[in-house]
Amino acid sequence: MSLRPDGKVTMAALVDQAAIFPRIKSEDWTSAAVRLAKKQIIAAGQETSDLKTIRSVIGGDAFERTLADLTAFQAKQLAKRIHPTVDPDTIVTKAMALGVIKGLLANAHDAGTDEDTPTTSPRQETVETPSGPGDPARKPNPYLGRKAFRVR
Repeated sequence: MSLRPDGKVTMAALVDQAAIFPRIKSEDWTSAAVRLAKKQIIAAGQETSDLKTIRSVIGGDAFERTLADLTAFQAKQLAKRIHPTVDPDTIVTKAMALGVIKGLLANAHDAGTDEDTPTTSPRQETVETPSGPGDPARKPNPYLGRKAFRVR
């Protein structure tokens, strides 16, 4: 008997027998899917088509949550990887990197079908607005209140 069972078989068994696991809620399944998708997204070699495939497999909401769970460094690296012609100095914050990623995905979606053009354009505009200099989502730095940083 193996100490490490095949993960795919284990997950498939859990999904097939979900009725005997009543404490595993829908949110738990979603968070597991987000965690696995995040691992795939931050892997090297991802292209826009790979991200579109991941989005179609796990769904738009879970994909958005996956992108939101990325660290700033991961988001910047992903944006630089899938859009190599972008100037690295323009991707300063996580919001800017996510704007580049979502813009590329929206443009790739628009190029594929013409009938969904109005639905993706407002989404792209709303992503670009919070990346301004007055971003209210920033948290205060916890180190600035410590004794070593106090001025006498």
